[in-house]
Amino acid sequence: GFSFGHRSGSLDASRLSQYRTDSIFMRREEPDQIDSSCAILVDLSYSMEGLMDVVASTVYALTDSLRGIPHVVMGFADKVYMLKSWTHPQERFKGVCKRLSPCGGTQDYSANRHAQALLLHRGEKRRIVFVITDGMGNPETAALVKSGERMGIQTIGIGIGLDVKSVYPKSIRVNEPYRDWE
Repeated sequence: GFSFGHRSGSLDASRLSQYRTDSIFMRREEPDQIDSSCAILVDLSYSMEGLMDVVASTVYALTDSLRGIPHVVMGFADKVYMLKSWTHPQERFKGVCKRLSPCGGTQDYSANRHAQALLLHRGEKRRIVFVITDGMGNPETAALVKSGERMGIQTIGIGIGLDVKSVYPKSIRVNEPYRDWE
């Protein structure tokens, strides 16, 4: 946002009529803290075989960009696995990412439900779930995502080599790994 009525900064055109005063400038204000928390869900199903390098580098890049914002990382296959807790240091998480391997089916519904439950117990105003997957998973997941939106939880799908808009209306597609990974 911006604050107005300063003696220096960017020119505020709406205050030009007050040219006889020094308070015609505006300044960009950066919030002290981003009031958000995130849950990152990683598909570890067998269909991810051969994609784990892309997935691992994507997960690491995402968590690295979230430094200072509370976040957890969970993997999902036949079960949901906690990969990084709220307090797990980023420096140690790189090793976890390098050891990711596919191990079962796709329980994306359970993982999304678990992530929503964790976020609802947080105090931050903005709650976001990132889901990194190569498939559509459980058809009931789309309804769960909509339900989460009504509770104030935004879900973003990150499709690895695939468009996942049918389940995650807010989504992107990743085709190339994070280059600073190694």
